[in-house]
Formats: sequence, structure tokens, C-alpha cells
Amino acid sequence: MNRNEYPYVLDLLSIHGITNRKLSLIFSKFNLPSEVFQSDLHELMETGLDNETAGRILSYRRGDGVKKQMETMDKLNIDILSRKDDDFPENIKNIPGPFFLFLRGRIKKEDSVAVAMIGTRRASEYGKVVAMKLASELAENGVTVISGMARGIDTYSHRGALKKGRTIAVLGSGVDICYPPENKKLMMSIIEKGAVVSEYPPGTPPYAGNFPKRNRIISGLSLLVVVVEAREGSGVLHTVRWALSQNRTVLAVPGSIYSPNSVVTNTLIKEGAYPVTSVEDILSYLNIEYVRREIPHLEPQEMKLYNLIENQPLHIDEITEKMELPLSEVSLIITNLLMKGVIKELPGRRYTAL
Repeated sequence: MNRNEYPYVLDLLSIHGITNRKLSLIFSKFNLPSEVFQSDLHELMETGLDNETAGRILSYRRGDGVKKQMETMDKLNIDILSRKDDDFPENIKNIPGPFFLFLRGRIKKEDSVAVAMIGTRRASEYGKVVAMKLASELAENGVTVISGMARGIDTYSHRGALKKGRTIAVLGSGVDICYPPENKKLMMSIIEKGAVVSEYPPGTPPYAGNFPKRNRIISGLSLLVVVVEAREGSGVLHTVRWALSQNRTVLAVPGSIYSPNSVVTNTLIKEGAYPVTSVEDILSYLNIEYVRREIPHLEPQEMKLYNLIENQPLHIDEITEKMELPLSEVSLIITNLLMKGVIKELPGRRYTAL
């Protein structure tokens, strides 16, 4: 869609009573948003709109709100994708969902091979490690990881994917708003290496009611959904229900029968969800052959250190403690691994595997 049409999209979305269903009616007749505001009552009624909605469109006058939204979009390079656009995500073109998506970053054709990874905000260490590892290996095998950038499992899924490939975050706010705030750096990395999307216009706060609705986009963008950890009564079940209604396969990571974080996943498995014990379990449903990246030969102590930081960055002091070696020896091992190109240094003397 031409950027000149963006203000008219914002105009439509600011009119009370304009739903995605009504947008579908409108654009069954009109090709461009600007054409809607150049029409008359007869043309609007021909789309199937009710008289009241048509009247609101005809009497609409652009206010300062839309002007401020466009200023934000220009400043942050926010785009709008329409269901009528060729580059609208293929996976949600044929299911009920948003007519427009606001976008920062870029969605590619290959993002149609995507897996949603979801779970509790109160993730355990087990959940964090599993999310990081699965997401990293999925991305390494060309699968785009979809999640919601929330605290916990979402955050670690995005982080894992960014280590090896692409990820898309679906927000319950405008794409100009980072929620939670501490994920600002993560959000910028996702924009750089993937995309951040939302059906909500810029400036929309992260209202609680937005999140169950945005979950249908998370599942809709994906070919299947993996539940990593979730407590009883979790909002994760909203996404599961959306996934099932969209004919998406649901998989779940089993956990301890004593862990409250595994209540939902273990229950889902009992009810027929496919258990995930490795990335191969996920890839097999996508008919993708698992390929592990070859790493250079590592000495035993090098391999031990590499394994420590494969799924989570660690400070050099933490590495030294876990390796039970003098700092001088650990520093030498780190230097060797850096030279072999299998790890990288992060700010604050933290290290992670590539």
C-alpha cells in the first residue's frame, strides 16, 4: 500500500463501530482507503454497511489524533499492511483476523514457515532454557519464531531465535510502545532482524483486553503452536483455543508433575497435544529435516564452557564458578573460543554461544 494511503487507514480505524468485518465489506468494493472517503451514501450502502456506519464515514473529519499518529509513523518508519497487499502474511490471509497490520521491521515470504512459542510470564529456569534452546534450533533450521514479547517464555523464545535467525513479535499495543518496558533493547533487535506487528494503531496502550485478541494473530501467523510452560488458568489457553479454531497443531513441552508451571502443558498432552522433547519433534510436523550447525573441534574444557553458555549468556565470574577453574584459565579458554568463532562477548563481560 502506498504510504499516501496511511492517513486514510488511520481515519477509518478512528471511526466508532468500524470492525474488521465491516472493513472486509468496505474493501470488497473499494480498492484504496482514500476511495472510501470520496464515495457517497449509495456507494457505501452497496457494500452492505448499515446506514449508521455509512453516515459516520460521510460526516468524518480528520482530527489532531490521526495527524499525531502519522508523525509517529513517519518518525519510527512504521508501515501498514492490508489484506489486499501481496506482502500481507500468507498464513492469516484465509482466516478471520485483522484487515490491517501495523509493522516495524520486515516480513518476508519465508516467514510463512513459522512456529508460535508461548508460555507463562513467570517462567522457571527450566522453561527459560527450553524456550531459548528450541527457538534457537528452530531459527537455525529456517523456521521463524512467533511470540508476544511478554515477560518470561515469550522473551526467551525471541532471544533464542535472534541468536540464529528470524522472529516476529505480536504486540497488544501500538508498535511504537514497548511493553514490558524492560524489553526495549529486545524489541529493537527484533525490528532489526525480523518484525514487530500489531493490529492496533500507534499510541494504543497495552490494555489488558488487547492481549487475548492479539493471541489469534500469534497462532494465525504460525503453522503450529508450542506451549512451553503455563500455570492453571493461564492466558496461554486463549492462544490454544485460537490455534485449534484455526486448525493449527498444538504441541506442549512436558514438565515435572510437581511444578505449577507444567500443569497446563501436562494436561494438554493428556488431552491429545503432541509432546515436545526436542526440536526434531517440532520439525517433523513441518516436514523439515533437522540440521545441526557444525562447530570446530573443541577441547574438553572448551566444550564444557561452550555447553554452559549455549542457551544462556553468563558473566565471566559465573563461568569461573561453574567451571571450578582459576580466572586465568577460564580467560584463556574464552579467548580460544572467541578465536574459533563459536562464542561472542556481550557488554559487561558476559559471553554466549553463537
